[in-house]
Amino acid sequence: MLAAALILAVTCVGVAFIRLSRVNIDRPSAAFTGAILMVLFGVLTFEEAVRDIDFNTLGLLLGMMIVVASIKVTGLLDLLATKSLSLVVVEGADREGVRIGFLELLKLGALVTCLTVGLEILILTVEHWAGWLN
Repeated sequence: MLAAALILAVTCVGVAFIRLSRVNIDRPSAAFTGAILMVLFGVLTFEEAVRDIDFNTLGLLLGMMIVVASIKVTGLLDLLATKSLSLVVVEGADREGVRIGFLELLKLGALVTCLTVGLEILILTVEHWAGWLN
């Protein structure tokens, strides 16, 4: 029990502080190291650790990363940024106009994010229902 508490504390510190002064470790590495230590110190068996992985969440994150990478590669983000700036920043625009335009772009970004996450949740829910009905 003490080993689990110590490993959890060290892992949380590693995740909370992205870059410690003399240690170059990022959040996924800190979390992965904590998981490995839990198995090595016998807090969890390997089977329990694998069983506790949420593959639906990993699939959701992977899908979102693929969508974002595809949008970046196609240049759609550059096009959207150029078009949105051309709508906001016109010659002689004042600071208030730029601020309002920026806030509108933030709203649009939040809407796109919500729609993407909502669609992914809908897909996972339908798959879950389909599995439940069978």
